[in-house]
Amino acid sequence: MASIYANSYVTIAATSSDGSDSTCLSLNNRSRAPVKLNQPLIFARKPLAHGHMFNSNENNSTYPLFGRAWCFQERLLSTRTLHYTKDEIVFECRTGYLCECGSIWSGVQPAVSNCLKLAYAQILEESRRFGDGDKYIGPTLTSSCNKETLLWFRILGEYTATQITFDRDTLPALSGVADKMPLDLMGKYLAGLWEQNLIYGLLWRSQDCLKCHRRHIYVAPSFSWASRSGPISFPYFTSRYKPSADIVEVECQPAGFNATGEVSGGFVRLRGSIVAVQFTKTDKDSVSCVLHKGSSAKATIMIDSREALGIEDGTVVYCLSMLQYGRPTVHYTLVLMESVFHPEDFERIGTANDVPGEWFRDAIFRQVAIV
Repeated sequence: MASIYANSYVTIAATSSDGSDSTCLSLNNRSRAPVKLNQPLIFARKPLAHGHMFNSNENNSTYPLFGRAWCFQERLLSTRTLHYTKDEIVFECRTGYLCECGSIWSGVQPAVSNCLKLAYAQILEESRRFGDGDKYIGPTLTSSCNKETLLWFRILGEYTATQITFDRDTLPALSGVADKMPLDLMGKYLAGLWEQNLIYGLLWRSQDCLKCHRRHIYVAPSFSWASRSGPISFPYFTSRYKPSADIVEVECQPAGFNATGEVSGGFVRLRGSIVAVQFTKTDKDSVSCVLHKGSSAKATIMIDSREALGIEDGTVVYCLSMLQYGRPTVHYTLVLMESVFHPEDFERIGTANDVPGEWFRDAIFRQVAIV
């Protein structure tokens, strides 16, 4: 599928259709009242807003096609696409856009500058010859990650906001996009993450735990975002963040011949400071959870999925320091539980930032395997 879309001369997309039995082109919103200037009569309308064309995270029914996971890579990989919408036809390619109302490049559409497709094409060196520099990738100089990693974080943010019918398709539906990334700069592919800058990649967080749930079948190790459903995001990692853990070993076993497709197992082994803390739900609302460690100091945990809400108050969980920053020092941590099926290993249940540095004064420095 990826090679078909990447090598097509033009892709025709029924972007405003909500199913295979819907119309491809329904221009019901065109102006039907003629404006009388001179003969002949001229039809006119106001320029259209195209914000939803470039931000698939927005919950809008204008472009149903953008909400489908399999169509995500089809759009990114296609050289040229004709989008048939309810208002007009929009042409999209790896270096720009054209629309019938003419407003996309006229300065009224600031969303274009944050367009993921153009940023992806730039990383693939499709548009650098046009002198755009890092125009579409965004700020990179103050980040601890290289721009390829930052682009991947953006890809995951938009991809995980789409809908997929079968859980096992979660990684295959992104496989084509992953295959085109510069492997010499990214390292090994690890169930939706990359070996390069993996310390930062492991710190994804669920946008809304109530909308996220653990997969009903095995899709990926718990350290991967693919192990649960729902949208994720990443913090903006500035240079003030200093890694406090090391990657000792990481492995993912492909379920077939495709290295970026389904996986049958995997783990990441880290070396760092780990402390035991108590998990508690707050009285504030049904989704707020905090961690305690024998003092008044506490830290808020951002849980990965709604299943974690079933953890009993007082249960011992573990904070593994991944980054440290600030004065006095605070930590950005993974929050782990002992694995039921692998007693010597751990499973991820969330992340916590601004964890008090005092918690780690007597922390154990050890190797930890997350499965």
